[in-house]
Amino acid sequence: MSGVQVLHGASDDPLLAVFLISSMELDLQPGDVVKVLEQLPGVKEASVVGISDTRLGAIPVAAIVPESMDHAPTIEDLERHARALLTPYQIPAQFRIVADLPRTPSLKVSMPGVRAL
Repeated sequence: MSGVQVLHGASDDPLLAVFLISSMELDLQPGDVVKVLEQLPGVKEASVVGISDTRLGAIPVAAIVPESMDHAPTIEDLERHARALLTPYQIPAQFRIVADLPRTPSLKVSMPGVRAL
């Protein structure tokens, strides 16, 4: 089997789906991507969520909170860093620089809120 299929499980987050690409299972864990992005100097916090994609089913998108909005890493810096340390399917398709991540009442990052950014 070639191409891409997305098998959705019990999760409401499409990024947690298992991707079958060219008969290889590739399980994208957002936490792994977040750890890499937060290693880049100037990144205070990051969150990665899946958004719907007509071709792939879901693609990763990163929301980045810089240490300073005046000296935020550029999209090019983020892409270069991600490409150096992640496998191609883990690299976010989009990077969004934000002042703060949306939070739930318990102060956890709100994944639907991040997805809506």
